[in-house]
This record gives sequence, C-alpha cells and structure tokens, in this order.
Amino acid sequence: MSKINICFASDDNYAVCMGITILSVLKSASKEDKLAFYILENQISAKRKAEIDSLKKFREFDIFWISIKPCDLKELVVNQKGLTSTAYARLLIGEKIPCDKIIYLDCDILVRDSLSPLFNVDLGNKWVGGVIDINIASGYYKKNLGERVKHYINSGVLLINCGLWRKYSVTQWLLDYARENSFRLKYNDQDVINYVCAGRKYILSYEWNVMDTFYYPDLRGRIGVRTQAGDIERACISPKIRHYKAFRKNYFGPNKEEYRFLMEGSPWKDFTPQDDSGIKLYMLCLWNYFKVHNFFFFKRKFWQRAKTFGFLPLISNR
Repeated sequence: MSKINICFASDDNYAVCMGITILSVLKSASKEDKLAFYILENQISAKRKAEIDSLKKFREFDIFWISIKPCDLKELVVNQKGLTSTAYARLLIGEKIPCDKIIYLDCDILVRDSLSPLFNVDLGNKWVGGVIDINIASGYYKKNLGERVKHYINSGVLLINCGLWRKYSVTQWLLDYARENSFRLKYNDQDVINYVCAGRKYILSYEWNVMDTFYYPDLRGRIGVRTQAGDIERACISPKIRHYKAFRKNYFGPNKEEYRFLMEGSPWKDFTPQDDSGIKLYMLCLWNYFKVHNFFFFKRKFWQRAKTFGFLPLISNR
C-alpha cells in the first residue's frame, strides 16, 4: 500500500497544536496505513521537533521538515487576527513537496478516523478537494472574488493534486494573485485558493471537515444550506475530522473531551487548558447567546440540537 502523505504548515507558536493533530492521526490510523508527514516550517525550535519526533513511540511514521524562507511569503498581508504569514505556506505545497497527492491539515484539528478513504478520493482533473464552508456567505465571495467562484471551500482540510499543481504552475498563480490582492481579502489563503482553483475544485463530504458552525441551531436558516442540512447533521454526529479550537480555555463544543484526553497522554500534557467552572461562567455564556438570539428557548430546533450535542456547547461557541 502506498503511503498517505499529510502536510502541515506551522511556526513555533502552533507547533504544540500541530503535534496534537499528528498524534490524532496516528491514533486513528488503521493497521494498514503507512504515514508520511511533510512539515512546512517557519523557525520551529529543535525542542518542538524532538517532541514531535518522539510520537514514533505510538506508531512509526516518516517525517520531513521543509523550511520556509521569508522571501517565499514576502509582500503577503494577513487580515485575520492571530495568524501570521505562515498561513500562506500551503500555497507552496506544489513546489516544495515531491508528491503527486497530499492531504493538507490545519493545526486546530482532531482526526477521528483513518485518512485512507480521504487520501484515495479520485480528484480526476480537479486541482484541489475541500469541504464547503457554510459560514462564508455567498454575498462575500461573489463580491470579493467574482462570479467565477461557484462553491467556497474551507482551506483547513484540503486534498491537493500536487501533480497538476506543478503541471499548470498553480503555485505561481496562487502567489501572484495573493501578492496583488491579499491586502483586501478577509480570509487570506482561503480566498486565494477559492479564486485560483475556481472550476477545478472537488467537493468533499462534510464529515471530512466538521467545523463549529455546523452545530449552530440556525443551521437550516443559512443561505444555501437548507438542502444540505441533513448531510451536515449526520456529519456532526460522527465526524471523521473535527476542525475546532478545543485547546482554548472555556471551549465547550462537541468532542472537546476527546481532544483534552489526547493532550493528557501526549508530550504536551502541561498545555491542557483548565476551564473556568461555576454558575458565573454558565450565566455569562447564556447572556452572550441571549443577546444574539433573544427567543431561542421558543425554537424547537434549538432544543433538538441541544438534546444531541448538549446545551452548553450550543450557547458557548458564538
């Protein structure tokens, strides 16, 4: 069986989160899976690299550290709080990694099943595969990216056809568009990928990138989601990849405990966040939710989703 190629892009700030995601891949892999990790790294310390390498005690894997030079990402503007120019590193995958196909994963992810079915998706002549991001309104990307973008995918989980990226010089096109437009694009590399790869995107099933927005009680009311709500809800019940920030203090979304349990058994157990507790926190979450959804307690849909996913997760992630 050929190896499953998996790529990350990180600097030292996100190295611990990346390590947890790698561990989740190892823990969820089937016996037959052979794994190769390619890390596009921006000055990750030797200490963090050694910690990630120590994960081989859980399962054997190959790992390749690929340094990103400042000149690779020059002139790129980051418009999202908390992100650095390393967010654009995934645009370099076609040039930097000598594979025909690879899975790209963000660092804020928990893998809950073997990645083999995802890796073996036949992209055909498509350049990239991704899950539709239902949180991005069509009005935004139609206005900022133009009518050429028919579907908008989230760039946190991507299946990339590296062979075609090299054949059609996609990396250069991505970088050129980013340098010319990054100052005005709200979602940075994600906007760039959706524009350049418009018409060459393969839409993956929702279970491969279940985001917090999938759990919102107003799911059916979202534009363009009504016909897909059933598929989204089924993915929420048993996600193969969960895309969230469970490492944050006071995060209460679904699958939080899975992530925290994984951290406790990792080289980074000391980073496990200690949530605040008590009625004060509970009432704060309730008040913040009430300010946005004044009459949520009258809506049957809210209580149906609360029964499945829990009350606190629904009111605390807005």
